[in-house]
Amino acid sequence: MKIPFKSNNNQTLIITAVTLVTAAAAALAYLFATDSGKEARKQLEDKVEEGSEHAQDYLEAKAHHLKKKKTDLHELEEIVKDL
Repeated sequence: MKIPFKSNNNQTLIITAVTLVTAAAAALAYLFATDSGKEARKQLEDKVEEGSEHAQDYLEAKAHHLKKKKTDLHELEEIVKDL
């Protein structure tokens, strides 16, 4: 029985790959070759830095939260042992 959606033709894959590479090259050319690209790089850099700071704050908060839960579990363990 023949599989209806399977194709031995890789033409679609090749066209997709070429399109994606072309788009990536155009984006890089825009970012590095134009003055407005320089501004875009600066904005992108600022957004990445801001996101990094938010991620760091989030991870620190989660670490503190986990340490508190660990402490609470140890306290509960001590209470159960005392019973």
